[in-house]
Amino acid sequence: MLVSLSPGQKITGLCVILAVLIAAFILAFQLLIEPITGVADNGDFHRVTHPLGLYSTSDSYEDRYFNYLERYWQFGPHESRGFFSSQQVLILLGLGLNSLVMKSAFFDIVSMGLVHSFLLLPAIALLTFTLINRLGKFRGLIILALIFIIFLDSGYITYFNTFYSEAIAILSLFYLATASITLLNQELPKRARVSLLIIFYLFALLFITSKNQFALLAPFLAWIGYRLGVSVLKAQESRWIIALSVTLLASMSVYFILGVPKQYAQFNRFNSVFSGILVSSPDPHTDLVEMGIDPKFATLAGKDYWEVDPDFILSEDFQIAFFDKVTFFDIFKQYLRHPEYFADQILRAVQSSVFLASDELGHYEKTAGFPPITHSHKFNLWSNLRSNQIFGSVPLTAIFYLLNLLAVAVKRFRIDKTQVNFIETEIHLCLLLASLIIFFAALMGDGQNEIIKHLLLFNFLRDVCLIILVAQLLWLGENIRIALPLQSLGTNKTKL
Repeated sequence: MLVSLSPGQKITGLCVILAVLIAAFILAFQLLIEPITGVADNGDFHRVTHPLGLYSTSDSYEDRYFNYLERYWQFGPHESRGFFSSQQVLILLGLGLNSLVMKSAFFDIVSMGLVHSFLLLPAIALLTFTLINRLGKFRGLIILALIFIIFLDSGYITYFNTFYSEAIAILSLFYLATASITLLNQELPKRARVSLLIIFYLFALLFITSKNQFALLAPFLAWIGYRLGVSVLKAQESRWIIALSVTLLASMSVYFILGVPKQYAQFNRFNSVFSGILVSSPDPHTDLVEMGIDPKFATLAGKDYWEVDPDFILSEDFQIAFFDKVTFFDIFKQYLRHPEYFADQILRAVQSSVFLASDELGHYEKTAGFPPITHSHKFNLWSNLRSNQIFGSVPLTAIFYLLNLLAVAVKRFRIDKTQVNFIETEIHLCLLLASLIIFFAALMGDGQNEIIKHLLLFNFLRDVCLIILVAQLLWLGENIRIALPLQSLGTNKTKL
Protein backbone atom coordinates (compact mmCIF):
# COMPACT_ATOMS: atom_id res chain seq x y z
CA MET A 1 0.00 0.00 0.00
CA LEU A 2 1.49 3.30 -1.10
CA VAL A 3 1.45 6.17 1.37
CA SER A 4 0.87 9.64 -0.01
CA LEU A 5 3.39 12.15 1.35
CA SER A 6 2.68 15.82 1.79
CA PRO A 7 5.03 18.37 0.15
CA GLY A 8 6.50 19.15 3.59
CA GLN A 9 7.22 15.46 4.26
CA LYS A 10 8.84 15.12 0.84
CA ILE A 11 11.13 18.08 1.55
CA THR A 12 12.03 16.65 4.96
CA GLY A 13 12.80 13.28 3.40
CA LEU A 14 14.96 14.94 0.75
CA CYS A 15 16.84 16.87 3.47
CA VAL A 16 17.49 13.62 5.36
CA ILE A 17 18.87 11.91 2.23
CA LEU A 18 21.08 14.90 1.36
CA ALA A 19 22.37 15.14 4.96
CA VAL A 20 23.34 11.46 4.97
CA LEU A 21 25.06 11.76 1.58
CA ILE A 22 26.99 14.89 2.62
CA ALA A 23 28.04 13.28 5.91
CA ALA A 24 29.07 10.09 4.09
CA PHE A 25 31.22 12.12 1.70
CA ILE A 26 32.91 14.05 4.54
CA LEU A 27 33.62 10.79 6.40
CA ALA A 28 34.89 9.01 3.28
CA PHE A 29 37.06 11.99 2.33
CA GLN A 30 38.83 11.81 5.67
CA LEU A 31 38.87 8.10 6.45
CA LEU A 32 38.86 6.24 3.12
CA ILE A 33 40.31 8.44 0.37
CA GLU A 34 44.12 8.50 0.11
CA PRO A 35 45.94 9.76 1.99
CA ILE A 36 43.75 8.36 4.75
CA THR A 37 43.80 9.94 8.19
CA GLY A 38 43.59 8.51 11.69
CA VAL A 39 45.49 8.98 14.94
CA ALA A 40 48.86 7.42 15.76
CA ASP A 41 49.21 4.90 18.58
CA ASN A 42 50.39 6.42 21.87
CA GLY A 43 50.95 2.99 23.39
CA ASP A 44 47.32 2.31 24.33
CA PHE A 45 46.29 0.15 21.38
CA HIS A 46 47.74 -3.09 22.76
CA ARG A 47 45.23 -3.04 25.63
CA VAL A 48 42.34 -3.70 23.24
CA THR A 49 44.10 -5.29 20.25
CA HIS A 50 46.22 -8.03 21.83
CA PRO A 51 43.22 -9.75 23.49
CA LEU A 52 41.64 -9.89 20.02
CA GLY A 53 44.78 -11.15 18.28
CA LEU A 54 45.88 -7.96 16.51
CA TYR A 55 49.52 -6.86 16.56
CA SER A 56 51.63 -4.09 15.07
CA THR A 57 53.55 -4.84 11.87
CA SER A 58 56.25 -2.26 12.60
CA ASP A 59 59.62 -3.03 14.21
CA SER A 60 60.54 0.65 14.53
CA TYR A 61 59.50 2.57 17.65
CA GLU A 62 59.45 5.85 15.65
CA ASP A 63 57.10 4.38 13.06
CA ARG A 64 54.89 2.53 15.51
CA TYR A 65 54.22 5.19 18.13
CA PHE A 66 53.22 8.85 18.09
CA ASN A 67 54.58 9.94 14.71
CA TYR A 68 52.49 8.07 12.15
CA LEU A 69 49.22 6.21 11.72
CA GLU A 70 49.82 2.48 11.32
CA ARG A 71 47.33 1.18 8.80
CA TYR A 72 47.99 -2.56 8.55
CA TRP A 73 47.97 -4.92 11.52
CA GLN A 74 48.95 -8.58 11.65
CA PHE A 75 47.08 -11.44 13.29
CA GLY A 76 48.52 -13.32 16.25
CA PRO A 77 47.60 -15.17 19.45
CA HIS A 78 44.87 -13.83 21.73
CA GLU A 79 46.65 -12.42 24.76
CA SER A 80 44.69 -11.60 27.91
CA ARG A 81 45.39 -8.16 29.37
CA GLY A 82 42.82 -8.06 32.17
CA PHE A 83 41.31 -5.05 30.45
CA PHE A 84 37.96 -4.52 28.75
CA SER A 85 36.57 -1.65 26.73
CA SER A 86 33.39 -1.51 24.71
CA GLN A 87 35.65 -0.38 21.87
CA GLN A 88 36.55 -4.07 21.55
CA VAL A 89 32.97 -4.78 20.48
CA LEU A 90 33.48 -2.50 17.49
CA ILE A 91 36.89 -4.03 16.80
CA LEU A 92 35.14 -7.40 16.53
CA LEU A 93 32.77 -5.85 13.98
CA GLY A 94 35.83 -4.45 12.20
CA LEU A 95 37.43 -7.89 12.10
CA GLY A 96 34.28 -9.33 10.55
CA LEU A 97 34.08 -6.54 7.98
CA ASN A 98 37.78 -6.85 7.19
CA SER A 99 37.44 -10.57 6.45
CA LEU A 100 34.47 -9.93 4.16
CA VAL A 101 35.62 -6.82 2.30
CA MET A 102 39.38 -6.45 2.47
CA LYS A 103 40.30 -10.03 1.55
CA SER A 104 43.76 -9.47 2.97
CA ALA A 105 46.19 -11.35 5.20
CA PHE A 106 46.35 -8.20 7.33
CA PHE A 107 43.82 -6.14 9.22
CA ASP A 108 43.26 -2.77 7.55
CA ILE A 109 42.44 -0.06 10.10
CA VAL A 110 40.15 1.47 7.48
CA SER A 111 37.75 -1.30 8.56
CA MET A 112 37.37 0.58 11.86
CA GLY A 113 36.61 3.78 9.97
CA LEU A 114 33.92 1.96 8.00
CA VAL A 115 32.33 0.45 11.12
CA HIS A 116 32.23 3.78 12.95
CA SER A 117 30.90 5.57 9.85
CA PHE A 118 28.18 2.99 9.13
CA LEU A 119 27.01 3.32 12.73
CA LEU A 120 27.08 7.12 12.67
CA LEU A 121 25.05 7.64 9.48
CA PRO A 122 21.69 6.34 10.85
CA ALA A 123 22.08 8.72 13.80
CA ILE A 124 22.64 11.60 11.36
CA ALA A 125 19.51 10.62 9.42
CA LEU A 126 17.42 10.55 12.61
CA LEU A 127 18.98 13.78 13.87
CA THR A 128 18.17 15.59 10.61
CA PHE A 129 14.56 14.42 10.71
CA THR A 130 14.19 15.46 14.36
CA LEU A 131 15.79 18.89 13.97
CA ILE A 132 13.59 19.80 11.01
CA ASN A 133 10.43 18.59 12.72
CA ARG A 134 11.14 20.24 16.06
CA LEU A 135 12.86 23.45 14.97
CA GLY A 136 11.51 23.97 11.48
CA LYS A 137 13.48 23.84 8.24
CA PHE A 138 15.35 27.14 8.65
CA ARG A 139 16.56 26.74 12.22
CA GLY A 140 16.90 22.97 11.92
CA LEU A 141 19.18 23.13 8.88
CA ILE A 142 21.31 25.90 10.43
CA ILE A 143 21.89 23.76 13.53
CA LEU A 144 22.57 20.71 11.36
CA ALA A 145 25.18 22.65 9.34
CA LEU A 146 26.90 23.68 12.60
CA ILE A 147 26.83 20.08 13.81
CA PHE A 148 28.52 18.95 10.59
CA ILE A 149 31.18 21.66 10.81
CA ILE A 150 31.93 20.96 14.46
CA PHE A 151 31.46 17.23 15.01
CA LEU A 152 32.64 15.95 11.62
CA ASP A 153 35.83 17.96 12.04
CA SER A 154 39.09 16.03 11.66
CA GLY A 155 39.86 16.65 15.34
CA TYR A 156 37.04 14.25 16.21
CA ILE A 157 36.59 12.03 13.15
CA THR A 158 40.24 10.94 12.81
CA TYR A 159 39.65 8.80 15.92
CA PHE A 160 37.33 6.63 13.81
CA ASN A 161 40.37 5.14 12.04
CA THR A 162 41.89 3.98 15.32
CA PHE A 163 41.44 1.58 18.22
CA TYR A 164 41.11 4.39 20.78
CA SER A 165 38.12 4.25 23.14
CA GLU A 166 37.45 7.89 22.25
CA ALA A 167 35.92 6.62 19.00
CA ILE A 168 33.12 4.62 20.66
CA ALA A 169 32.68 7.44 23.20
CA ILE A 170 32.10 10.03 20.44
CA LEU A 171 29.76 7.68 18.58
CA SER A 172 27.83 6.89 21.78
CA LEU A 173 27.43 10.55 22.71
CA PHE A 174 26.12 11.28 19.22
CA TYR A 175 23.47 8.57 19.63
CA LEU A 176 22.66 9.63 23.19
CA ALA A 177 22.09 13.23 22.10
CA THR A 178 20.05 12.20 19.05
CA ALA A 179 17.92 9.71 21.00
CA SER A 180 17.31 12.29 23.75
CA ILE A 181 15.98 15.09 21.55
CA THR A 182 13.95 12.62 19.44
CA LEU A 183 12.39 11.03 22.53
CA LEU A 184 11.10 14.45 23.55
CA ASN A 185 8.94 14.55 20.43
CA GLN A 186 5.55 13.69 21.90
CA GLU A 187 4.04 13.14 18.43
CA LEU A 188 6.10 10.00 17.78
CA PRO A 189 4.29 6.68 18.24
CA LYS A 190 4.92 5.08 21.64
CA ARG A 191 6.52 2.00 20.07
CA ALA A 192 9.08 4.18 18.29
CA ARG A 193 9.86 6.07 21.50
CA VAL A 194 10.31 2.83 23.47
CA SER A 195 12.74 1.63 20.79
CA LEU A 196 14.67 4.89 21.09
CA LEU A 197 14.74 4.50 24.86
CA ILE A 198 16.35 1.08 24.45
CA ILE A 199 18.89 2.62 22.06
CA PHE A 200 19.62 5.30 24.68
CA TYR A 201 20.38 2.70 27.34
CA LEU A 202 22.45 0.59 24.95
CA PHE A 203 24.72 3.48 24.02
CA ALA A 204 24.83 4.68 27.64
CA LEU A 205 26.30 1.28 28.54
CA LEU A 206 28.72 1.38 25.61
CA PHE A 207 29.83 4.84 26.70
CA ILE A 208 30.51 4.17 30.37
CA THR A 209 32.29 0.90 29.56
CA SER A 210 34.50 2.48 26.90
CA LYS A 211 37.00 3.97 29.36
CA ASN A 212 37.28 3.98 33.14
CA GLN A 213 37.26 7.79 33.36
CA PHE A 214 34.06 8.02 31.32
CA ALA A 215 32.23 5.87 33.88
CA LEU A 216 32.24 8.98 36.10
CA LEU A 217 29.40 10.31 33.96
CA ALA A 218 27.10 7.35 34.70
CA PRO A 219 24.99 9.26 37.30
CA PHE A 220 24.11 11.91 34.68
CA LEU A 221 23.17 9.27 32.11
CA ALA A 222 21.12 7.42 34.71
CA TRP A 223 19.19 10.58 35.58
CA ILE A 224 18.59 11.56 31.96
CA GLY A 225 17.55 7.99 31.13
CA TYR A 226 15.13 7.97 34.01
CA ARG A 227 13.59 11.33 33.05
CA LEU A 228 13.26 10.27 29.42
CA GLY A 229 11.75 6.96 30.47
CA VAL A 230 9.12 8.62 32.62
CA SER A 231 8.20 10.88 29.68
CA VAL A 232 7.69 7.82 27.45
CA LEU A 233 5.97 5.40 29.83
CA LYS A 234 3.05 5.80 32.17
CA ALA A 235 3.81 6.41 35.85
CA GLN A 236 3.02 2.83 36.91
CA GLU A 237 5.22 1.48 34.11
CA SER A 238 8.24 3.60 34.98
CA ARG A 239 9.50 1.71 38.02
CA TRP A 240 11.64 -0.58 35.92
CA ILE A 241 13.21 2.54 34.38
CA ILE A 242 14.46 3.59 37.80
CA ALA A 243 15.80 0.10 38.48
CA LEU A 244 17.48 -0.16 35.09
CA SER A 245 19.00 3.32 34.98
CA VAL A 246 20.22 3.50 38.56
CA THR A 247 21.18 -0.13 39.22
CA LEU A 248 22.68 -1.10 35.88
CA LEU A 249 24.47 2.13 34.98
CA ALA A 250 25.62 2.87 38.54
CA SER A 251 26.86 -0.67 39.16
CA MET A 252 28.73 -0.76 35.85
CA SER A 253 30.32 2.62 36.57
CA VAL A 254 31.46 1.51 40.03
CA TYR A 255 32.88 -1.67 38.54
CA PHE A 256 34.81 0.26 35.88
CA ILE A 257 36.08 2.94 38.25
CA LEU A 258 37.24 0.47 40.92
CA GLY A 259 38.31 -2.19 38.45
CA VAL A 260 41.20 -0.25 36.91
CA PRO A 261 44.14 -2.66 36.47
CA LYS A 262 46.92 -2.01 38.98
CA GLN A 263 49.51 -0.96 36.38
CA TYR A 264 47.19 1.61 34.80
CA ALA A 265 46.34 3.10 38.19
CA GLN A 266 50.04 3.32 38.94
CA PHE A 267 51.04 5.24 35.86
CA ASN A 268 48.06 7.59 36.41
CA ARG A 269 49.39 8.35 39.91
CA PHE A 270 52.91 8.77 38.58
CA ASN A 271 51.76 11.25 35.92
CA SER A 272 49.55 13.12 38.39
CA VAL A 273 52.59 13.80 40.56
CA PHE A 274 55.47 14.20 38.12
CA SER A 275 53.54 15.60 35.13
CA GLY A 276 51.07 17.49 37.29
CA ILE A 277 51.98 18.73 40.76
CA LEU A 278 55.72 19.02 40.18
CA VAL A 279 55.23 20.82 36.86
CA SER A 280 53.48 23.62 38.75
CA SER A 281 55.83 23.52 41.74
CA PRO A 282 58.66 26.06 42.13
CA ASP A 283 60.46 23.59 44.41
CA PRO A 284 59.82 19.90 43.55
CA HIS A 285 62.13 18.73 46.38
CA THR A 286 59.96 20.38 49.02
CA ASP A 287 56.74 19.06 47.55
CA LEU A 288 58.03 15.50 47.48
CA VAL A 289 59.05 15.79 51.13
CA GLU A 290 55.57 17.12 51.99
CA MET A 291 54.07 14.06 50.32
CA GLY A 292 56.43 11.68 52.15
CA ILE A 293 58.42 10.83 49.02
CA ASP A 294 62.20 10.75 48.73
CA PRO A 295 63.24 14.15 47.27
CA LYS A 296 65.87 12.46 45.08
CA PHE A 297 63.04 11.70 42.66
CA ALA A 298 62.70 15.43 41.91
CA THR A 299 64.80 14.77 38.78
CA LEU A 300 61.70 13.06 37.32
CA ALA A 301 59.67 16.29 37.42
CA GLY A 302 58.04 17.01 34.08
CA LYS A 303 58.39 13.43 32.83
CA ASP A 304 55.56 11.02 32.16
CA TYR A 305 55.50 7.32 32.99
CA TRP A 306 56.64 6.20 29.55
CA GLU A 307 59.66 8.50 29.44
CA VAL A 308 61.31 6.80 32.42
CA ASP A 309 63.54 3.72 32.18
CA PRO A 310 61.18 0.70 32.59
CA ASP A 311 63.75 -1.17 34.68
CA PHE A 312 63.79 1.73 37.14
CA ILE A 313 60.08 2.47 37.30
CA LEU A 314 59.13 -1.22 37.61
CA SER A 315 61.80 -1.95 40.22
CA GLU A 316 60.85 -3.08 43.71
CA ASP A 317 62.69 -0.09 45.19
CA PHE A 318 60.55 2.43 43.31
CA GLN A 319 57.44 0.41 44.06
CA ILE A 320 58.14 0.75 47.79
CA ALA A 321 59.42 4.33 47.64
CA PHE A 322 56.59 5.75 45.52
CA PHE A 323 53.68 3.54 44.49
CA ASP A 324 53.18 2.01 47.94
CA LYS A 325 53.10 5.47 49.52
CA VAL A 326 51.12 7.67 47.12
CA THR A 327 47.38 7.43 46.56
CA PHE A 328 45.03 9.74 44.68
CA PHE A 329 43.91 11.03 48.08
CA ASP A 330 47.52 12.11 48.78
CA ILE A 331 47.55 13.94 45.45
CA PHE A 332 44.29 15.65 46.33
CA LYS A 333 45.67 16.70 49.72
CA GLN A 334 48.75 18.20 48.07
CA TYR A 335 46.55 20.31 45.83
CA LEU A 336 44.66 21.46 48.94
CA ARG A 337 47.98 22.50 50.53
CA HIS A 338 48.91 24.41 47.38
CA PRO A 339 45.75 25.56 45.56
CA GLU A 340 47.98 27.75 43.37
CA TYR A 341 49.31 24.54 41.80
CA PHE A 342 45.82 23.47 40.84
CA ALA A 343 45.08 26.94 39.50
CA ASP A 344 48.17 26.66 37.32
CA GLN A 345 47.06 23.22 36.12
CA ILE A 346 43.65 24.65 35.20
CA LEU A 347 45.27 27.50 33.29
CA ARG A 348 47.52 25.11 31.34
CA ALA A 349 44.61 22.78 30.58
CA VAL A 350 42.29 25.57 29.39
CA GLN A 351 45.02 26.85 27.09
CA SER A 352 45.50 23.32 25.72
CA SER A 353 41.75 22.76 25.30
CA VAL A 354 41.61 25.05 22.26
CA PHE A 355 43.16 22.19 20.28
CA LEU A 356 41.33 19.04 19.23
CA ALA A 357 44.33 17.30 17.67
CA SER A 358 47.03 16.19 20.10
CA ASP A 359 50.40 17.81 19.48
CA GLU A 360 52.01 14.44 20.22
CA LEU A 361 50.14 12.27 17.71
CA GLY A 362 50.30 12.25 13.92
CA HIS A 363 47.33 11.69 11.60
CA TYR A 364 48.93 10.28 8.44
CA GLU A 365 50.69 7.09 7.40
CA LYS A 366 54.43 7.37 6.90
CA THR A 367 53.98 6.35 3.25
CA ALA A 368 51.91 9.52 2.68
CA GLY A 369 55.18 11.46 2.75
CA PHE A 370 54.32 13.95 5.49
CA PRO A 371 56.71 14.84 8.34
CA PRO A 372 56.18 13.15 11.71
CA ILE A 373 53.15 14.27 13.78
CA THR A 374 51.44 16.00 10.84
CA HIS A 375 47.78 16.78 11.51
CA SER A 376 44.95 16.36 9.06
CA HIS A 377 43.90 19.40 7.04
CA LYS A 378 41.11 17.64 5.16
CA PHE A 379 38.10 18.95 7.08
CA ASN A 380 39.37 21.10 9.93
CA LEU A 381 37.56 24.44 9.81
CA TRP A 382 36.41 24.07 13.40
CA SER A 383 39.87 23.03 14.57
CA ASN A 384 41.32 26.14 12.96
CA LEU A 385 38.70 28.41 14.54
CA ARG A 386 39.34 26.92 17.96
CA SER A 387 43.11 27.25 17.63
CA ASN A 388 42.62 31.01 17.22
CA GLN A 389 41.94 31.13 20.97
CA ILE A 390 38.13 31.27 20.82
CA PHE A 391 38.05 29.25 24.04
CA GLY A 392 41.70 29.73 24.95
CA SER A 393 41.56 31.79 28.14
CA VAL A 394 40.20 31.19 31.61
CA PRO A 395 38.03 34.36 31.55
CA LEU A 396 36.44 33.42 28.20
CA THR A 397 35.87 29.86 29.39
CA ALA A 398 34.29 31.15 32.60
CA ILE A 399 32.05 33.50 30.59
CA PHE A 400 31.00 30.61 28.36
CA TYR A 401 29.93 28.53 31.36
CA LEU A 402 28.21 31.49 33.00
CA LEU A 403 26.23 32.14 29.81
CA ASN A 404 25.16 28.50 29.73
CA LEU A 405 24.13 28.57 33.39
CA LEU A 406 22.22 31.80 32.78
CA ALA A 407 20.45 30.19 29.83
CA VAL A 408 19.57 27.18 32.02
CA ALA A 409 18.22 29.41 34.80
CA VAL A 410 16.17 31.69 32.51
CA LYS A 411 14.72 28.78 30.58
CA ARG A 412 13.87 26.80 33.71
CA PHE A 413 12.25 29.60 35.70
CA ARG A 414 10.89 31.96 33.02
CA ILE A 415 10.20 29.94 29.87
CA ASP A 416 9.67 26.23 30.61
CA LYS A 417 6.00 25.26 30.84
CA THR A 418 5.88 21.52 30.10
CA GLN A 419 7.63 18.37 31.25
CA VAL A 420 9.46 18.22 27.92
CA ASN A 421 10.81 21.74 28.49
CA PHE A 422 12.00 20.79 31.97
CA ILE A 423 13.82 17.70 30.67
CA GLU A 424 15.53 19.71 27.92
CA THR A 425 16.87 22.13 30.52
CA GLU A 426 18.01 19.33 32.82
CA ILE A 427 19.91 17.71 29.95
CA HIS A 428 21.65 21.03 29.25
CA LEU A 429 22.67 21.32 32.91
CA CYS A 430 23.88 17.70 33.00
CA LEU A 431 26.07 18.33 29.95
CA LEU A 432 27.66 21.36 31.61
CA LEU A 433 28.39 19.48 34.83
CA ALA A 434 29.60 16.39 32.96
CA SER A 435 32.10 18.44 30.95
CA LEU A 436 33.54 19.93 34.16
CA ILE A 437 33.87 16.49 35.75
CA ILE A 438 35.78 15.21 32.72
CA PHE A 439 38.00 18.31 32.83
CA PHE A 440 38.99 17.91 36.47
CA ALA A 441 39.25 14.12 36.20
CA ALA A 442 41.81 14.59 33.41
CA LEU A 443 43.89 16.89 35.63
CA MET A 444 43.70 14.68 38.71
CA GLY A 445 44.23 11.47 36.76
CA ASP A 446 47.14 12.36 34.48
CA GLY A 447 48.37 15.89 35.07
CA GLN A 448 49.56 17.52 31.86
CA ASN A 449 50.45 14.22 30.24
CA GLU A 450 48.72 14.05 26.82
CA ILE A 451 46.33 16.67 28.12
CA ILE A 452 44.92 17.57 24.67
CA LYS A 453 43.84 13.98 24.02
CA HIS A 454 42.46 13.58 27.54
CA LEU A 455 40.36 16.73 27.10
CA LEU A 456 38.78 15.54 23.84
CA LEU A 457 35.56 14.49 25.57
CA PHE A 458 35.50 17.76 27.53
CA ASN A 459 35.71 19.62 24.23
CA PHE A 460 32.98 17.45 22.70
CA LEU A 461 30.57 18.13 25.57
CA ARG A 462 31.42 21.82 25.56
CA ASP A 463 30.75 21.96 21.82
CA VAL A 464 27.36 20.34 22.39
CA CYS A 465 26.58 23.10 24.92
CA LEU A 466 27.60 25.65 22.29
CA ILE A 467 25.12 24.13 19.82
CA ILE A 468 22.39 24.32 22.47
CA LEU A 469 23.16 28.00 23.09
CA VAL A 470 22.98 28.77 19.37
CA ALA A 471 19.67 26.90 19.08
CA GLN A 472 18.26 28.90 21.99
CA LEU A 473 19.41 32.18 20.46
CA LEU A 474 17.76 31.24 17.16
CA TRP A 475 14.56 30.40 19.04
CA LEU A 476 14.73 33.74 20.88
CA GLY A 477 15.31 35.63 17.62
CA GLU A 478 12.38 33.87 15.96
CA ASN A 479 10.06 34.73 18.84
CA ILE A 480 11.16 38.37 18.87
CA ARG A 481 10.58 38.56 15.11
CA ILE A 482 7.04 37.23 15.57
CA ALA A 483 6.31 39.33 18.65
CA LEU A 484 7.28 42.73 17.21
CA PRO A 485 4.62 42.83 14.45
CA LEU A 486 2.01 41.67 16.97
CA GLN A 487 3.00 44.44 19.37
CA SER A 488 2.79 46.95 16.55
CA LEU A 489 -0.64 45.63 15.58
CA GLY A 490 -1.84 45.94 19.19
CA THR A 491 -0.62 49.55 19.37
CA ASN A 492 -2.39 50.47 16.15
CA LYS A 493 -5.63 48.95 17.41
CA THR A 494 -5.35 51.00 20.59
CA LYS A 495 -4.94 54.20 18.55
CA LEU A 496 -7.94 53.32 16.47
